Amino acid sequence: MLLNAVLLLVLIVLGTAEATLVHTTARRSIDLGTHGSRVVREQLRVRVQNTGTESVAEYRFVVPSARASKLAWIAAETVGDSASAEKQRLAVVPGPHDGSSFSFQLSPPLAPGAATTLDINQVYMDDLVARPAAITQGEPQRLEFRGSLVADVAQLPYATRELEVVVNLPLAIPPISHSTAPIKPTVSYNTLTYGPITDLRAVGDAPLVVHFDSPKSGLVVDTWQRQVWVRYGGSAVEVEEAVKVVHDGARLKGHFSRVDYVYNQHTQHLSQVIPKLPLPIPHSAHSVYYYDTIGNVSTSTVVDDPRLPAMKMLHLQPRYPLVGGWEYSWTHGYGLPGTDMVQPSSNGQSEVHVPLVHLIPGVAVRSLELRVVLPEGARDISVHDSVTGAALDDFSVDTTWYYLDTTGRPTVVIRRTNVVDEAAATVLVVRYSRSAFAAAQKPLAVVAAIAVLVAVRWVVSLVDLSVGPTMKGRKTVAVSRR
Repeated sequence: MLLNAVLLLVLIVLGTAEATLVHTTARRSIDLGTHGSRVVREQLRVRVQNTGTESVAEYRFVVPSARASKLAWIAAETVGDSASAEKQRLAVVPGPHDGSSFSFQLSPPLAPGAATTLDINQVYMDDLVARPAAITQGEPQRLEFRGSLVADVAQLPYATRELEVVVNLPLAIPPISHSTAPIKPTVSYNTLTYGPITDLRAVGDAPLVVHFDSPKSGLVVDTWQRQVWVRYGGSAVEVEEAVKVVHDGARLKGHFSRVDYVYNQHTQHLSQVIPKLPLPIPHSAHSVYYYDTIGNVSTSTVVDDPRLPAMKMLHLQPRYPLVGGWEYSWTHGYGLPGTDMVQPSSNGQSEVHVPLVHLIPGVAVRSLELRVVLPEGARDISVHDSVTGAALDDFSVDTTWYYLDTTGRPTVVIRRTNVVDEAAATVLVVRYSRSAFAAAQKPLAVVAAIAVLVAVRWVVSLVDLSVGPTMKGRKTVAVSRR
């Protein structure tokens, strides 16, 4: 009884805090125009006002249960009143509903009568469906988004006085079809605008369905295995990545014609065929290589990208263009100066600053495995977030064996699923200690092995392995023939 009373009191307090916050205005932007994977990026910008008598330190956001399993990334930030004001990232803590409820810490807490503007950014995977599911090579690829018009906002624990829904399309042409009831949108180039809506209850569970052309969507990375080797005590770094991509858009119906493919390239035809894969790599990368299951692939180039000063683009051209339902696997790698990643820390440890992954722009990864192979003898290993400095615990330590290793190389293994561009920008800091004896471990092992071989050779030379009586004490007579 006492426990039930305490829980009831907590719920009442939380409900009171939530009731004091009100969305005076809300704008839901749905971006369907991202080339690459079939992902949907949403931003909910709300003007939040505290109508209560006490400060509020948290803002709760709830993802609809039907979309919770598709959520790949979420973040919130405050928006300043002026255009030049910097946005402030808010801490997010997963709630108790299997990752569908999130609490954002308001810092400082929102005082009574005060108001602030928040952006809640979300990325959903597999939220678009190819309609039709199979097409011929000459047909345009079309996708369909199916969701709710206002229910995603109405189910939040705060009242919303005014809501506007904006849908952005990939091409500046009208959609094939879109929802027109109970509210007819305003269509302008590649934008659909619903509202402002002042009575969300009247709209209820009205669906939002948009059927549109999207020629370059559908590519997704099925698996990405990334290995980062810290060599020679940290003076050099080697990166090797094994990637498998799948064109997950509308499946190809019939056969593939290379003649039609070349013709469509010259006529600017809106085709779903993907001929090249741009991959960013660090600007200091050297000794770049690229091969697939058949062997080395020479149809690749490395060029500077003025939009990314710290990076350059590795343009991979597969042996065949990718169409719906096709897949392609390859391995690429490069070397880096150790100073790009390995740095000494203030406590005497070494730090390896490792980007989670350098994604193909706009292409999501279903399964990512990052392996950071540390020098032999590394100990006291920990992983931290480079921005917050918080220690991470979602990693394991394995052992990798290489030539002349004696105890193996400690390897930090990190696995992630549904990785999108926003999450790929994460930089992890791997810290480790290494004694002077560990640094000399391999040279000592080599010297010891050579000494053992020399000793064995000397012992073997002392052993008489001849068969029969020895020649000592026997006289030999030379016989000559005439």
